Amino acid sequence: MNRSLEKALHTIRHSAVLLALASGIPARAAVIELNQDTFNTIIAANNTFVDDFESYTTGLQTAPFVLSNGVEFSGDTPFIALGAIDGQFLSNNSVPLTAPRAFTGFAPNTHTVGMNTLLAQQDDYNVTVRTTGGQTLSIIERRGADFNGFFGVMITGDSLLSVTFETVGGPGGPGGGGGGIGNYGFDNVTTDAIATLPGDLNGDCIVDTADLGALIAQFGTAGAADLNNDDVVDTADLGLLISAFGQTCN
Repeated sequence: MNRSLEKALHTIRHSAVLLALASGIPARAAVIELNQDTFNTIIAANNTFVDDFESYTTGLQTAPFVLSNGVEFSGDTPFIALGAIDGQFLSNNSVPLTAPRAFTGFAPNTHTVGMNTLLAQQDDYNVTVRTTGGQTLSIIERRGADFNGFFGVMITGDSLLSVTFETVGGPGGPGGGGGGIGNYGFDNVTTDAIATLPGDLNGDCIVDTADLGALIAQFGTAGAADLNNDDVVDTADLGLLISAFGQTCN
């Protein structure tokens, strides 16, 4: 799509979102990309949970890396780096460099997420957003410069399951002269709900039989009980839930 047209469509969508919110129109299930101004307007009246990565020791972290707001970053080797502009940020050194970086583990009632992006200006990226009900937003080969340093979405009539970024190329192709391929990062990851306990599928702060029942009900699907983010609820997820059984947020 022509980049000028794409930006114009974004502006129209953002205006429609604000109009719908102001008028109280019931929202159908959808995933809507937001620019930073619209995101800030939407979350202004909500509780927000931000991880700015300033409290971590710089260097390699244990994978998978769980943020302070409960969101899980599933890059192979999460790395807290020191930036020249906004302090510390989250990066990683996955092999291959084009390996996806995924944010998962959102609380069951998460409807908005936003983050500053540190993307190579000249490289292209795919972004996939999935909801617990199966809605998907796919952004294909957008140039890093076109993100304007921010990525955010609002989920209507549903809740957030995952956000995945993937480098797909640049002027020199993957691994070539693209400059920043694979070496991108994230900062100020913001959600409107907090996930504090992996396996707590109903958000009541304990992993118990209610969560086990929810997992069994979703068995064989790609629902919110997909704890290891492999796109299917199966025995692997059951094992993860059982290992957390009885745990609480406190």
